[in-house]
Amino acid sequence: MTTPRSVQTFFEELGHPRHLFRYIRVQRDEEGKKTPIGEKNNMTEAEVRDKRGDWGSAPDSQRYLSFHVKLHPNLHVVDFDDRKDSKLRTWLHDKGCAFTETTKGYHYFLARLTSQ
Repeated sequence: MTTPRSVQTFFEELGHPRHLFRYIRVQRDEEGKKTPIGEKNNMTEAEVRDKRGDWGSAPDSQRYLSFHVKLHPNLHVVDFDDRKDSKLRTWLHDKGCAFTETTKGYHYFLARLTSQ
């Protein structure tokens, strides 16, 4: 079993592609549901690169990275909408895939790294 990598380490392995992420703030309601502030999921690669977002003086609990997965053909997210054990989640975890916990479950990040 390999220790899962942090999302930050995973992102560093991708070479910090600026066209893939923005800095966003998120507020949570009483049930823990996240509401992104100023987030748009239909931005072009140029918009993501040029409009980086800003955490400003937001507390750590409101600081998030927004990944624009659709802009990278070799980047994929496996979304588990619950915390139940599954063979796939166990396999991804044992392989050291980067993941984040969500309110309901987990997001595992996968990339096919190429020499191109």
